[in-house]
Amino acid sequence: MLTPFLQYRPLDRGFLLCLPEAVGPAEWTRALRALPGDLQGRERLTPAKAQIYLPDGAQVEMHAVPLRWQRAYPWLSSLALKPGHAGASLQYWAMALRLLQSLVVRGALLPQLDTRPNPWRARWGVSLTSPTDRAALAQMTLAMPPAARAFPENDTWAFTKTVALGELDAFDIEDDLALPSTAEAVLGAFLEDGADFIMRFVAGGLRAGDDPRLGLIHRLRGHKRDRLPWDERLMVALSHQLPEFPTTGITERTLGEQLEQWSEGARPQWVRPALRLEAPPVPTGRDQSVQEADRLAEEGWILRVGLETEGGTEIGVARLWEPSTEPEVLQARQALLRGLARAVPFFPPLERALSGQKPDDLLLRPTEAWSFLTKGAGQLKEAGFIVHIPEALTELGGARRLRAKVRLGARSVAEGGPSVQAGLDGNVSADWSLMLGDDALSVEDFAQMASLKHPLVAWKGKWVALDPETLKQISSVIQASRGAGFESMTKGEALAAALRVREVRVTRDRADASLVDLLLVQVEPDVLGAQLLDEVARCALAAGSTVSLYPVTLLPVGGAAGVPTGSTLAAAGAITWSVPSGTSMTPSPVITMTITDASISAGDTIYAITATGLV
Repeated sequence: MLTPFLQYRPLDRGFLLCLPEAVGPAEWTRALRALPGDLQGRERLTPAKAQIYLPDGAQVEMHAVPLRWQRAYPWLSSLALKPGHAGASLQYWAMALRLLQSLVVRGALLPQLDTRPNPWRARWGVSLTSPTDRAALAQMTLAMPPAARAFPENDTWAFTKTVALGELDAFDIEDDLALPSTAEAVLGAFLEDGADFIMRFVAGGLRAGDDPRLGLIHRLRGHKRDRLPWDERLMVALSHQLPEFPTTGITERTLGEQLEQWSEGARPQWVRPALRLEAPPVPTGRDQSVQEADRLAEEGWILRVGLETEGGTEIGVARLWEPSTEPEVLQARQALLRGLARAVPFFPPLERALSGQKPDDLLLRPTEAWSFLTKGAGQLKEAGFIVHIPEALTELGGARRLRAKVRLGARSVAEGGPSVQAGLDGNVSADWSLMLGDDALSVEDFAQMASLKHPLVAWKGKWVALDPETLKQISSVIQASRGAGFESMTKGEALAAALRVREVRVTRDRADASLVDLLLVQVEPDVLGAQLLDEVARCALAAGSTVSLYPVTLLPVGGAAGVPTGSTLAAAGAITWSVPSGTSMTPSPVITMTITDASISAGDTIYAITATGLV
């Protein structure tokens, strides 16, 4: 028995079920009955004549069975549960349908306007800004079986209601100019048409009271479309079985073009606007001073603009504007100009790249490069642009973790300094240490970095990006230590420093042990906004112990390891301590923790995670 194969016809916006050769009615009946899945009404399908390429390369017009989306959608969906002996083309379209369903469920959709007919027609399309979706589309394109697109690209079927299925005489067609459709065009049309069908099918089946969000659409359907504003007309045309979008006034003549440009970055393209950030050379040898690196940073952050193909080939702006009249080159220039204009709202300095007679690469100031790394690059990627940044600056905008530690009371206060006093005015020794990633950073180098007033600096042979807020915070903490070389501070200043530094190395001052009583560590979690106060009791830990307090903003909900289901998390924090030997001995008296937050009221339950679970 012959195995049927399935094609998607973009011009007909439907499927065509074919056999690899012309057969009679009996063979067609057996083939339809043997189809896997739940194909409703398989015994009553209306045949049509269509042109097909046979396995031997011959172009033949013969009988086939058209399937509209209303019948094909549930059938292909059922193949996942009842695959049976489905051929390669049936398995392929069932897999492509799962990709389509994933896009619709995730809301990866875009409104479109077809301006060719009169009146215009509104329809849904798919958005492919996600790199994962683009990769899936590329893999599906390569996997398309040859039979799925074995038809002339300009062919349309014609129903033969007066001729029973299998009784049409097949005949060869001699057409040397006919070409088969490309896999990209067929799969793209399948996704676009499928998204439009699903959205209209769902919207048409909902009543006014089913979803409050659809109340406006149901009210608008009672009005004449040409009397509604254009955005409300578009809403009705996208949700109704009749997609007509009548235009009113001269100002709406460019609406279709504007909508197409707005959604350009979310559609498959053979070239796409690309931006590449290039860092200046890092000073070497005798020129490794921070000042020399600062001079290079002011002169050398360059944002290259151009196009990039799906295969990864980059086309720079200089090459694009070489003298040429080829249509492909002119189209590529237009794609770059439209792309850069669309990118300006995400990264405003790009407006300078469009200020001349032709686009040009952009010289960025360090602050602009930092803005691109931490904000602009991510937004541009989400909008469908290709963005390349230096490898050393990829993680978290290139920000290497800058940490500050202060050891309090490890030494006696230097002789000749202010007299030792009780309370917050008394002096205590302070030993500062700074870490940039895994590298130790001297206070002098840090002071030079902070004096540059921008976040991109050269350090040990490569560029690093430092969060300006972290620089500002640590600078203010270090300034609390008044002694030359940052060697001492009052206990009040130590308390202020502890309120800013997340890790404090605590050692009792030999002249006055009351410092430990005064020390409070306060952390404000980024998400919860609560305050966690850790009060270290007098003489609770040995000299040289390390006490750390951290906010906890991500906890699993449900189960033994998290907050029980139904409970609301108001504040969470963790405290750790270790003595000089590296162990976490039990303090005596115990360390107590106080949690204060406006959302906490009397009767709330506080949980603690222990080795045996929540208590």
